[in-house]
This record gives sequence, structure tokens and C-alpha cells, in this order.
Amino acid sequence: MNEKEKIMKKTILYYLLPYAFYLMPFLGYAQSFQWIKDGGSAENLGSNDYEQVYSIATDSQKNVYILSKVGMSNLNVDGNPKTNYDNPSSFPTDIVLASFTCDGTYRWSKIIGGSGKENISAVQVDSQDNVYVAGKMGTCNDGSVSQPYPGRIENDYTFPNSTTACDRIFLAKFDTNGVFQYIKRPQLPTTSSNAITYTGSFNFQIQDDILYWFVWLPPGTYADGAFTNSTSETHAPYVLKYNLDGSFIEATQLGNIQGLFDVVVKYYRNPHNGFYYMTFAKTSSTTFAINGQPVVNAAALVCYDNNGNLLWKKENDNNNANYMKFFGLDFDSQNNIYIAGSMVGMNLNSFIGYSIAILNTPAFVMKVDPTADNLLWASHHDSVGTNGNGALVYNGNEIAYTGWCAGTNYTWGSQSIYVTATNEGQDVLLARFDSTTGSCLSLNNIPSTVGSTDYGAVITVDASGDYLVGGGFAALIYDTNGNSVTNEGGTTDFFIAKFATEPCSPLSNETFETNTIKVYPNPARNVLTVAINENANYELYTITGQLVKQGKLTTIDNTIAVQDLSKGYYLLRIGNENGNWQSIKVLKE
Repeated sequence: MNEKEKIMKKTILYYLLPYAFYLMPFLGYAQSFQWIKDGGSAENLGSNDYEQVYSIATDSQKNVYILSKVGMSNLNVDGNPKTNYDNPSSFPTDIVLASFTCDGTYRWSKIIGGSGKENISAVQVDSQDNVYVAGKMGTCNDGSVSQPYPGRIENDYTFPNSTTACDRIFLAKFDTNGVFQYIKRPQLPTTSSNAITYTGSFNFQIQDDILYWFVWLPPGTYADGAFTNSTSETHAPYVLKYNLDGSFIEATQLGNIQGLFDVVVKYYRNPHNGFYYMTFAKTSSTTFAINGQPVVNAAALVCYDNNGNLLWKKENDNNNANYMKFFGLDFDSQNNIYIAGSMVGMNLNSFIGYSIAILNTPAFVMKVDPTADNLLWASHHDSVGTNGNGALVYNGNEIAYTGWCAGTNYTWGSQSIYVTATNEGQDVLLARFDSTTGSCLSLNNIPSTVGSTDYGAVITVDASGDYLVGGGFAALIYDTNGNSVTNEGGTTDFFIAKFATEPCSPLSNETFETNTIKVYPNPARNVLTVAINENANYELYTITGQLVKQGKLTTIDNTIAVQDLSKGYYLLRIGNENGNWQSIKVLKE
């Protein structure tokens, strides 16, 4: 097949794919990529620096908030022009904070930046739908002739830094409409070396309306004198805790670390037990120690209790740099840990007893017990390839993973899909797994043009249980409805896409009259009973969208026989006489 024929094949798929779904009786209920939005510039940001969404949050109304790196020329968000504040003579890189409604409509955006490269860790939302970001600005200069590009949050705030009085880390709050509320800068003005070399911002989470900010700090006094880091180390890991109004609560030190910075570090807090977790992977043959314990190999998962005491450390068993990467962690209510990452194959490496036989460095997902002593299940894709990006999220009965896929027979467990012909590029992947068994439930991709290099880098769940996937794309990608977005001209632009049954699915806690629908027992062997207070219709679908049962329910006859169904997960939809529907996941034992 020549290049013209390849392009024609993709074009036919582009126009026919949306209409093919109309032939399926379960179109309205099968999950698919409902919409895609994009942004970015026509710039190449430099080596290992890409325009891509790397953090997503959603609020109670299912509005979406994202963070992405962006360049300068032709910079826009969903077609809305924006201004980059970096030095145009260098690789101009700023950060965009942008918001969209549940159906993908653009709401507002903010550019955060200035000279240098910013590291804005994450975007988070509180119970009142206020929006927060935390991170580190890219410069200590206050506008001298040599660097006239001070750090700023668009027109809301300018950082009054200088090379002798610098404070780069910050926490900022906005309301749901993007109106600036406050900024917190806990580091007292210090030298450039302290602020640049020894101060870091790694992650930021909100749980039960308490703000948890993971930072590395050099010795000094912080938070307007509220605490002092008096350690002898040049940098010490802390969790800074704040109330929603910005009042400082306390700082918890997460042990101590010694070594160089040639590591990729991420921090997490388990909301169920309050423990803290760190993942890191070496990018060179550096020395690294945690609480005086040398880290011999390339990567490790570390756990601290809620007081910051080191509980345990689990390393891989190969000391070659880049032999293992962590993409993300998540936790269930039993404190089991779900891990996504990549690992070199050919059985040259293992982690918690798990190794991979195929060539290159495939992505994997795994589940381990709360102490990471026992591997509960693990899985990797069977296609040859190296995965450099990915993320996962726990969603009750399932785990969702995003990364990339390619080839004529991309396979993960029992599932496989056709993505592209050999050497025709890669698509964004969304893979779903049973959280109990690890079996792959489905594989889905975002179609693209021939040769495009696209990937998912972050994933989250909204209030309806639908997925939001973000990452980068190189040329053109399109959703199930045939709507496309096109790269402005750089290596990648960023995208945000929604995977759902409809663009704005009903909230998961919507009710009929006054009571939420309840189904029991769940799991069920023979009969499902639906607790309702009015007549209703029901439809039962397989996890891949096949309708297997439908009928009517009354307050007297409110059961559904399932003994003849195969074991596994199903989607039960209940609709009242007014046409309001609610979807509930059920498990057939």
C-alpha cells in the first residue's frame, strides 16, 4: 500500500466511523470518545519538552480543568488566542491552566510563566469547586535588562523576585470562573541557588478540603515563621498543609534524602489511611539514599506513615538507569496499591517479583497489597514497543489506563484492536481492567492521521464516572462524532478528550423523585432486585455495549433474572416514565 492509499484509508475511516455507530442498537449507551479539545502553539519546546496535558481535575458540575506546557507562536486554547510571557530568544515555555464545561465548551484560561521553565505540579478542586495550582516559577530575576521577563499569573499577579531575594514556589487559588483569589509563597526571600537548586515542587493534592503540597526545601524558615527546616541536608522533603482559606496548618517532613537530582520523583497521599508514597526512577548512575538507606537499583516505591516516618521501600532488581519508570499510583478503600509504569523486557528486570519477557520496554499495570509485599495481579501489553508516557486511575470495579498503542493487532490480555498498519505511527490508548482480577475489559483508541505520534499522559474520573484523558498529539485526531483537532505546527499540541456514553452524562447520584436507585445483591448470582418507588424501564448491557436484556419494572415486580448470563460486569440502565435514566454497574458472579 503506497502513501496515497494509506492516507485515503484513514480518510475513509474518518468520515465513515461516526455513521457506522448509528447501525448499532446500543450507540446511545456504548462508551466512546465524545469530544476532543486542543491547544498549543507552532513551537518546538526543545528536547524532552512537549505541549501536553499533564494534570486534570473536575468539579461537582463536571467542569474540567487542565494544565499543559505551551509555547509562544500562534498560541491558543480551543482557538482562543493567548500570550506567552517567556523570553522569545530561548525555548519559550509557559504553563496554561484552562477550563472546559462537561460537553467540551471552552470556559476560561490563564497563562502562568515568565523567563525560564515553570514546574506547576498539579491542578486540584475543592468541595466548593474552587480551583488551585501549586508549583515553582522559572526565574529569580525581577526584570533587569538581561532578563526582562518576570514570572506572572497572566494579569492577576507578578512575582517580585530578584537574584538576591528569590522565592519561586507558590500556591494559587481561583474560583470556578477563574477569578484570582489569593497566592501563598511560603519560602522567605533567599538566594538564587537556594531557590533554584535546592527547592522543588513535586505534587499537590486536596483531600477532605485540606491542601497537601509536596516540596523539597533547603534549611530556613517558612510560612511567615510558622516552621523552620533545621536539617543539615541541602534539601529536605516536606508536606505543607493548608486550609482552603490559605491558612497554614503544619509541615510534615518525609524522612530525609541524600544524593543528586538525576531522578524523576513523584509523591502521593492515600486518602484512606493518610500514608504518603514516593516513587522515583534514576535517569543516570547517580547515588541516592533515603533515611540513610542507599538505593542500589534504578527505581523504588517508598511509603511513609502520616507522621512522615519511613515504613518501607521496594526497589526493582536492576541498577541500570531508565530500566523502570513509574507513571502513577492509586489506592482502593482496602489500601491496596495500583501501579502503572514501564519496565525493560527480556526478563532483565523485575519489581515485586514481576518481570516481562517480550522485547523493549512495554507498559504495565499491577495491583499490590498495602505493604507491597505481595503482587495481587499484573499485566502488560503484548505488542513490541517502548512506552514513555502513561497514567492510571482507580474507578471502583475497574482500573483505567492511558498511554499509546500501535500496530495491526495491539493486544493486552484477551483484548486486541487494529490501530494502524506497521510503522504508521501511534494512537492514544484507553485500556480498562477489572480491579479485582486484572483481566483486560476493553481497549479503545483515539483515531489519528497516518504517521501521527499521539499519547495519553493523564486520566481522571468525573462525577458521573466518565473518563477524561489528556496528553499530546502530533497531527490530527478525531472523536467518535467525527470532530477533529489539528496540531498548530510544533512537535505536539495538547488535547483533552472525554470517554463516556454521552457528552454530559447524568450525575451518578441523580434520583427518581426523591430516592436514589439501589440494586441488590451486587454481585448477584440469580436475580437482581431494583429498589424503585415508581414504574421504570430497564436495559442491561455488556461492558462492551451489547444489549442482553430489557424490559419493565414495577414496584411489585422489580427483579431481573440474570442466572443465564455469563460471569462479569454489566451496565444496568434504569429509566422512569419522564425519560430520565441512571446507569449502574453490576457484577454477575
